[in-house]
Amino acid sequence: MKQPQFLDAQELEALRNEIETAGFAPEPLVDEHADRACIGLNLAVGWPLPSPLDDAYAELAARVASIDAALYVYPYTTTHVTVLTAVNFKRYPNPTIETVQSVDEAAEALGDFTTQALLGVPPFELEVGSPVLARPAAFFPMNDQAGAMATLRQAALSFCRTRGGILRNASAPRAVHSTFLRFRRAPAEPTAFARAFDEVAKSFVPTRMTIDRVLVTLETKPYMRAGRVTRVVHLG
Repeated sequence: MKQPQFLDAQELEALRNEIETAGFAPEPLVDEHADRACIGLNLAVGWPLPSPLDDAYAELAARVASIDAALYVYPYTTTHVTVLTAVNFKRYPNPTIETVQSVDEAAEALGDFTTQALLGVPPFELEVGSPVLARPAAFFPMNDQAGAMATLRQAALSFCRTRGGILRNASAPRAVHSTFLRFRRAPAEPTAFARAFDEVAKSFVPTRMTIDRVLVTLETKPYMRAGRVTRVVHLG
């Protein structure tokens, strides 16, 4: 069987060179501002990551968190794969009632669009690779062999930009992935931390997960620390 390809050697080298040159990038939104109110709107799958990732993630997260107190490792319940950021939570800290109402209306419209766009679309698999360390975060790279994520992303981006208003700045990640670590502070010993992270990453066995639903989600604390699902669109 052909082994799935995630990031190639050049891409991994570039990520590591960036860390060595500029260091790790702390994120205040997982530290002093972690519980700040916000409002964001997303299309997501795997919130939280489904089996067989649940047990594997618990072990990996515990091992990574033990390396350095500066780390913010996502609680399992907040793990997810972003399909589309329809409204970026960073644009709307401490939102007004009017902004929340506008996002609620956009969520309803996005939910209606997604329901129609996914009629007859079957469940699909995402291949999940070993964790990768980057300057601002660590993530699981993923392969979307069926192209389902890419197709939905393009259609949803077109919908959001055509509708305009609060959806006009919708964006999507360049690659399918799931971020699971950010930095409250830079690790005290960056080289030692990177080496320890690599050892943990090597123990992760690449796997697959089945996606059988797409979620329209509201984000009310940064990085899905709090939020709710406004629409579940089942596949198949």
